[in-house]
Amino acid sequence: MYYHNVPEIAIRYAYDNNTKLMNTLNNQLYAIVYREIGANKEIRGEQLQALRLYVDVLDKYFPFGSEGKVLLKEIKELVHNSDPVNGLEIRKKIIEAVSAASDNNFQFLHENIALRAMHGYIKNFFGCRECSNHFQEMSSRRNIFNVPTKERAVCVAMEAHNEVNNRLRGDLTEDPEFPKNPFPYRQSCPKCQKPNGQWDEDEVYKYLKNMYDRTTSSI
Repeated sequence: MYYHNVPEIAIRYAYDNNTKLMNTLNNQLYAIVYREIGANKEIRGEQLQALRLYVDVLDKYFPFGSEGKVLLKEIKELVHNSDPVNGLEIRKKIIEAVSAASDNNFQFLHENIALRAMHGYIKNFFGCRECSNHFQEMSSRRNIFNVPTKERAVCVAMEAHNEVNNRLRGDLTEDPEFPKNPFPYRQSCPKCQKPNGQWDEDEVYKYLKNMYDRTTSSI
């Protein structure tokens, strides 16, 4: 299953299989860090600043289990104490953690720090350059660096997800089990869309916060 389909995976499992969802998210995140960031033999300058911010946001907001938190702490220490950073060292830490493995919730985003981290990661590390260029153009058009509130930041991320899905609808990468329809789905959140079809940002924010609170509270 493609790691860039995490949002679709979340929709399917969020309410009926929380543990499976979080295991999937953790595994997909490890794949992203291992494949994309680990492929860089030398990370310095703007790339290094983007990586540090990305790791800091993961540390603050992502609902890792205890073993995941230990791994992230080691990666965070590596990227903050090295210049340049060797991506192979990050891969090594992931391999060691996975080999040794025995088997915080959707937090309020503080203005645009998560959007900045997402932008920096996709600009500097995302393997699909065409996708990265599309995202950077969209980020500039949506002015994501000037998002005024945490609630708006959540909605901007949702809108960006929907824009990408709309562009990729019908693409060979689309999983037929998870069609790239606008999210939140109308049947899941009838109040999220106004009668004119526009998103009700207050309802979208409440729905997403409740969804991820419920997803992670039992982990």
